[in-house]
Amino acid sequence: MSDEPPQPTAPLPASDTAVDPVDAIEAPKRLGFLGNAGITLITTTVTMIVSLALSPFIVHELGLRVFGFWALVSALTQYQGLLDLGIGIALARFVAVHGALDERERIDRLSAAAVAVTGPIAAAVVLVSIVVVLVLPGSWTDTWPAHWQLTVVTVSGALSCSLLASVLLAFPRGLERWDLQSLASLVYQLVFGACTLVTLLAGAGIEGLGFSTLAGGLAMFAVAFTIKRRLWPQRILGRAHWADVKELVGYSANLQVSSLTMIVNAQADKPMILAVGGSLQFVGLYELASRVAAQARYFPFAVLGPLTVRLAHETAGKPLAVARPLYDWALRHLIALGVAPMLAFYGVCYPLVMAWLGPSFEGSSQMVALLGLGYAVNLMTGAGTALANAAGRPDLERNYCLIALATNLSLSALLGALVGPWGVVVATMTGLIVSAIWFLWRVQAWLADGTGWTTDVLREGLPNLAVGLAFGVLPIVLTRLTGLTGRIELLGLGIVCGLLLLASLVVTVPQVRQLLGKVLGRGVPVAE
Repeated sequence: MSDEPPQPTAPLPASDTAVDPVDAIEAPKRLGFLGNAGITLITTTVTMIVSLALSPFIVHELGLRVFGFWALVSALTQYQGLLDLGIGIALARFVAVHGALDERERIDRLSAAAVAVTGPIAAAVVLVSIVVVLVLPGSWTDTWPAHWQLTVVTVSGALSCSLLASVLLAFPRGLERWDLQSLASLVYQLVFGACTLVTLLAGAGIEGLGFSTLAGGLAMFAVAFTIKRRLWPQRILGRAHWADVKELVGYSANLQVSSLTMIVNAQADKPMILAVGGSLQFVGLYELASRVAAQARYFPFAVLGPLTVRLAHETAGKPLAVARPLYDWALRHLIALGVAPMLAFYGVCYPLVMAWLGPSFEGSSQMVALLGLGYAVNLMTGAGTALANAAGRPDLERNYCLIALATNLSLSALLGALVGPWGVVVATMTGLIVSAIWFLWRVQAWLADGTGWTTDVLREGLPNLAVGLAFGVLPIVLTRLTGLTGRIELLGLGIVCGLLLLASLVVTVPQVRQLLGKVLGRGVPVAE
């Protein structure tokens, strides 16, 4: 089975005088799907390493309580997907589709509409943050860390930079240049990391993290602006037509629910924990666990961006029948190469988190295992969301995310009231699993042709899932049975379990062997 998606049954329409927008790129040929996926995975790995390496340093310099407050403030940067109304993601899809159909003028008009919507929002974010820090009464903030006001404003400035960059980065995404798109994200993380080390070592408190976040946002915007100018020299500051704004916002509105759900699962749980009696220390433990779980989740999810763009090209102007083999291919590979390994990886994280932070942070290890189970199962929705968004059906993801949101919020309130902050963690895991099961059923109904092919794909993946779950339980059981407390011993146990997992994947999963053979045998393919 090929690692590239099956090709469409008919050629993409194009005029005799069509000029591929990618021809304007002065760089070498654009990467194929496997190349783009590989680039995003490498970037995600580097980002994850930098983020996780910084966390214990920040905790050491600021203390767990101040780190918990920083977790609440830095959650603002996660609201980009809501504040830009999903414009960046939607524009990338339109760039892919209209680029495939050689409709360059439509791209120019839609990009102008994107700037007209996002620009005022970016300015309003900073203005609102300034007003908030000025009007909040001191009786509310007496126990907050010093210089929290400056931290809030600088983080909002970084958020505004991210909003503007999302429009610019729609071009490398839509034109299948994920190497360039990933460069902007990588620069942000490296600049933030370097500035964090300098400011905290120099004695700055939480405000140092705020300035570091702003520096990273400005650097990312500068890189995104340069990349956009290289890929698409036309200006995007033209007159925005109301019809284009309506089309862009109408499509992106469905994506907003997905962004809201991700924020609730990754960020809004923290204030919910406080609401049910949890302490800032518990929030700090949860933030560390959430970072590990979320960063690991982004690793396989990184390939879904290139997959969505590729599918948008291949389904542009095509009947629904074209989508069926594409979904079959994507789901089969996602289970084998994503879901099964992630089930095991989250279990391996149990001893590794304690080796990273210390044995006293076993609570974070337990949270990683619970969140990881939900994230791993939920990963199976990736094939359906990528195809639905590519084929112009974002309402499918919207409905699925509404179910996830309602389940998470209701269970968090119920279980939080019954058992306290741990109930919020369990509720998040349960909401991820329940919504994933519903979405798989719904996509099958959308694409069903009476053959039950989607059910067959899931049945084929059961042995892979069983292997992943077994190797996820193994390190947890060994850690508890052996009673290891030394960081070196815990690290060794995690490494041994990880190596056993890799060996089992190579032996039991044909897609892993095929992928290794493709990469090691003849390198990453490049699209002609």
